Amino acid sequence: GSSADLVRANVASVTIVGGVELDDDGSYKPDSSFNNWVDMAAAERTYTFLFDHGIPAVIVGRDAVPAVPMQLARSSAMRTRNALLSYVSEAQYLGLESLWRRLCAGKLPPRCTKQWYFKTFCGVSQREFLTRDLAGLDEWTLMRDFLAGSYKPYGPIALLASLPQWLPCLGIGGESEIVVRGVRHHLVTGV
Repeated sequence: GSSADLVRANVASVTIVGGVELDDDGSYKPDSSFNNWVDMAAAERTYTFLFDHGIPAVIVGRDAVPAVPMQLARSSAMRTRNALLSYVSEAQYLGLESLWRRLCAGKLPPRCTKQWYFKTFCGVSQREFLTRDLAGLDEWTLMRDFLAGSYKPYGPIALLASLPQWLPCLGIGGESEIVVRGVRHHLVTGV
């Protein structure tokens, strides 16, 4: 059989952190979310493969994931001395420090600016950003001391979205379903 037959026989559904939008011709194409933007051609091939071959997908968009205060995992880890919470807290910081370096290297979509980073992950207003001249910071800046805003736990939300019994808890109903070639796909666009 074909690769599509092999996937259909062994995969109940595919969960993707990304997004799609309706094209003028009535088909769905990748949106501008970061995971699509990194390799748009691969994103197009992935969505096309899933839709053309009737493989159900759960697609988690960036607006579906709530912002969580950075200090939540850190304070919980310190209070409980729980190894898993300590790992999650450290992973947040390492991931956001890496994101800063990629931003400074010009490896993020144009909408991801230094001001966006400081507003999102550091809780810094536009006025404070300009007053403190934070735009002048470079990739070698130690960002950990600035990180006091929020982060979006895409991984845990995608994991929950991949479990059918959790879809109702994420606010997914008929309005988030699309049907392509007779197969139901879920678009998780908001929580």
